[in-house]
Amino acid sequence: MGFMSSSFTNDDVRQEHEHELVAVLREYELANARLRVLFDQSAYYTAILDTDGILIDVNRAALQDFKLHQHEVLGGVFWDAPWWTGQLESQQKLRMHFSNCLRHGSYSEVLAFTDASGQTRYTDFKYAPAYDRENNVLFVVATGTDVTERIRAEESLQIAKQQAEAANEAKSAFIANMSHEIRTPMTAILGYADLLETHLDGDPRARSHLNTIRRNGQFLLDIINDILDLSKIEAGKLEAEKRFFSPAKLVDDVAAMMRVRATDRGTTLSTRIGKDLPQHVYSDRRQVKQILINLLGNAVKFTETGEVRIELSFEPEYPPRADSLHAARQGSLLFRVIDTGIGMSPDQVGRLFQAFVQGDVSVSRRFGGTGLGLAISQRLANTLGGDLVVDSELGKGSTFTLRIHFSDDQLAFSTTSNAESKATSLTTARRDVKRPNHAAAPSQAIPLECRILVVDDSDDIRFLSSTLLRRIGANVDEAVDGMDALDMVSHADTAGRPFDLIVLDMQMPRMDGYRTAEKLRDAGFDKPIIALTADAMHGNMDRCLSCGCDGFLSKPIDAKVLVKKVKELLHA
Repeated sequence: MGFMSSSFTNDDVRQEHEHELVAVLREYELANARLRVLFDQSAYYTAILDTDGILIDVNRAALQDFKLHQHEVLGGVFWDAPWWTGQLESQQKLRMHFSNCLRHGSYSEVLAFTDASGQTRYTDFKYAPAYDRENNVLFVVATGTDVTERIRAEESLQIAKQQAEAANEAKSAFIANMSHEIRTPMTAILGYADLLETHLDGDPRARSHLNTIRRNGQFLLDIINDILDLSKIEAGKLEAEKRFFSPAKLVDDVAAMMRVRATDRGTTLSTRIGKDLPQHVYSDRRQVKQILINLLGNAVKFTETGEVRIELSFEPEYPPRADSLHAARQGSLLFRVIDTGIGMSPDQVGRLFQAFVQGDVSVSRRFGGTGLGLAISQRLANTLGGDLVVDSELGKGSTFTLRIHFSDDQLAFSTTSNAESKATSLTTARRDVKRPNHAAAPSQAIPLECRILVVDDSDDIRFLSSTLLRRIGANVDEAVDGMDALDMVSHADTAGRPFDLIVLDMQMPRMDGYRTAEKLRDAGFDKPIIALTADAMHGNMDRCLSCGCDGFLSKPIDAKVLVKKVKELLHA
């Protein structure tokens, strides 16, 4: 019996292997073709580098956009490629970070490059290394996408932001200058009206005319103050002066102030104080008062008959703090101003808190006003950590609600000493200025031999201030600016007749009041200095005190306030 031959010969096996190899090569070619299509059709600029940074491949997008051929770039060092020409900083970064990429992995950054027309553009660039099984770098893929439009848009926004900030600074400077230029003559108008009153000799018509000047002058001043307040808020320069005060007493004070106006219009003004109120809260009393006056003023103005009511209540917040054995007393104060006036439509309410906007033109013509009060009030409420909202119905009236949130350390429910104790931990001390302590003793009378120096570049203001001070028995000298004041103080000391107090204008030519006060203190002048300023944007109390002044008054000069301040400071 013979053996049967095998059905497969060596040739058959070889042919089978060849078929398999052809199939593998075919799959490899297909895979390579697919990758090539993806590589070339990618929207990203893509290049493949060896571990020395030599270009071994570049995709079609990069070649087409830069109008290059492969032979012009392949085999060259990547950071010396034509698209980096003239971009020394980008070339240095690419060279420096390539070696870091080989050791530590990917790197990305926005870099400048040069397009085919020679214009500078920007790419969001990335190095990404490829590794073998032993974690050795095989090659590095460099990709980039053109982000020039995004970068230029960001630059445009930055330029626009800088221009807006510059415009805002210019506006602030203009308003500060406007404040000085308007308040100074307003000081003369209102101040000289006060002086004129002593010479009327009981003439009722003259007194009526004088009161008209005062009333309209004060109305103009209120408009100026509203514009300045809004500008200070928008410029972020409205400073809060927080301390503990009684909210119930504030409501009573504001109601008493506005009741005369309400009575004149035939409107009833009442208050309703809730139970379980904190006796004192830590906030800016002046700003809260300004909001309430605005709200009550509007309520009275738009309520020709009927009632206006201001309500005060407290809403505690729970649950208690984790470290407290009792319910936390933090919560919100609610001031509600309710009227039965003309009310507003939803459309009018929607425009209500915009600056210079009232309900409609007919309202402005009928009731007057600039439309700034509510815009200022809402912004003030926001700066105090609260909000101002309105609920109104046309023909039935409106309710404005001012809500201010307080943490438990900003509330005092028991005594004044409790509030003072909390105030100690909340109040930040001003920068220490070396000057004497001029304690007030109002029970004493100003000695007639006291000498006061009035420093102001305005002849009218110097005359007004000097006249008011001479009325209370002071001997007054006048200086036209800071340099003149320094000379006069020096000569007075040398003559043995030093000044007891200086009233110092803060905006003057040659040497302003801030520099003058500093130089006076440096020279050893240890008597009181009262700052007088019409600059409502920059002449704030802290700045005046920090340069060595002891008191602060704003123009227009209030005669009673000036006299009171002088009495306080002269009686140590």
